[in-house]
Amino acid sequence: MGASVYEAVAAEYYDAALHPTCANFRDLTITLFRAWADELQAPVVELGAGRSSLPDLGRTAPERAVLVDSSPAMLAGNDPAALRMVGDARHLPLRTGVVGSVVAAMADPFNDSALWAECARVGRPGAVVLFSTPSHGWARRYRASVGDPVDRARFATAAGSVLTPSYVLTVDEQVALMEAHGLRVTDVEAAGTVALPTGTPVSPKLAELLSTGEPAVTAFRAEVR
Repeated sequence: MGASVYEAVAAEYYDAALHPTCANFRDLTITLFRAWADELQAPVVELGAGRSSLPDLGRTAPERAVLVDSSPAMLAGNDPAALRMVGDARHLPLRTGVVGSVVAAMADPFNDSALWAECARVGRPGAVVLFSTPSHGWARRYRASVGDPVDRARFATAAGSVLTPSYVLTVDEQVALMEAHGLRVTDVEAAGTVALPTGTPVSPKLAELLSTGEPAVTAFRAEVR
């Protein structure tokens, strides 16, 4: 997703009433990442950070975090103690082998070879990488139902809807992509809407296309070789 799109949607992106699917994806990602949160080692780099998920994981002091996003507006609401960096997750201005952990929540907009090669480059050996994406089954069904391309996500704003890049792979494809670029995937977990916090409204886009317990989000834990 380009910086101009992020700038346009930043004011409403985290409004759960306007964008319940995004809110559900965020909640489920945090639920899944918490199982691995105590393994994160500083410095932690969060890619496509937007409103950082790190405070919800409770394991990283803001001053030991680097938050990267292509949109200044998406970064604006974060703790000023964190280093906020406007840039491309696939071309990081960081030295090789200096990062302790990488967090990439719902990073399907830039889920390509360049991303994983860059994660392997900046991470020191053994650095933990956490990544989440919409489930392949849901994404395939939803995009077919509305006639969208398989590699695009539709984001509706007050000014109209836009199609944004979204590369959602099967679990086997995702593992193969990450492992082809210097990572070793050690765990894969998934969560459906039944795992949402009690009382959380379920997005109609998810409720209509997922059966009870079927995954909405898939999360991957990997290490830099």
